Amino acid sequence: MGFSYVATPVAFMNYVSLAKPTSKRWGQSTGFAVIGSLICYLSLAIIGYVSFGDQVRDNIFMSFPYSDPYVNFARLCMIITMILTFPMMFYPARSTLNVVFRFETESKQPTRNEHLFTTISLFMLCVISSVLITNLGKTYELIGAFCSSGLAYLMPAAIYISLFWTQENVKLVNNSNEVTPLLTSIQPPTLQRTWSYDISVVILIVFGTLALVIGTGTTLMDILFET
Repeated sequence: MGFSYVATPVAFMNYVSLAKPTSKRWGQSTGFAVIGSLICYLSLAIIGYVSFGDQVRDNIFMSFPYSDPYVNFARLCMIITMILTFPMMFYPARSTLNVVFRFETESKQPTRNEHLFTTISLFMLCVISSVLITNLGKTYELIGAFCSSGLAYLMPAAIYISLFWTQENVKLVNNSNEVTPLLTSIQPPTLQRTWSYDISVVILIVFGTLALVIGTGTTLMDILFET
């Protein structure tokens, strides 16, 4: 689930590029994209398991010899893909850090020093992580345990709390004159605070926190002991 959010920088671009951008057509196009990705992933996973059985590595390239020219070409394609993908993910991450650190607001842009600080800090974090974590499978596990727990459980709970547990935000949401959807053809759903939602939010927070702490801690321990 964490990796599914790499598509967010181009989501609105894809929506606008539709011949008739409507909510129904957007749902159909994203559904076909998810199904197509699922078929591709399952095909490669099944082929890898059929070829190597329970000896298949988490990084399937590690199961092939280094002298195979075709596999080496696939490795090269993987490297090129990562080189081209990294900047696309780096820019929104840096922009998010600028907002978190209050370097970027509605009336202010980051200064040169602030821009350098967030850029170098984020880049060094990526470099240090890539040096310390050499196992691609452990990288996926770490991202899945840390990011997916936050995206699947903690983020929905945080959004609900910010909308319905803060009186100021409740007034802002309930005032239809102050809400202008970014995509006017998609009407936002009308939600109201209920006790069942409140209980669900508490359950999400507790379960998500446990999943994040236990999953991330276990993966980090495996990485440290393996190192």
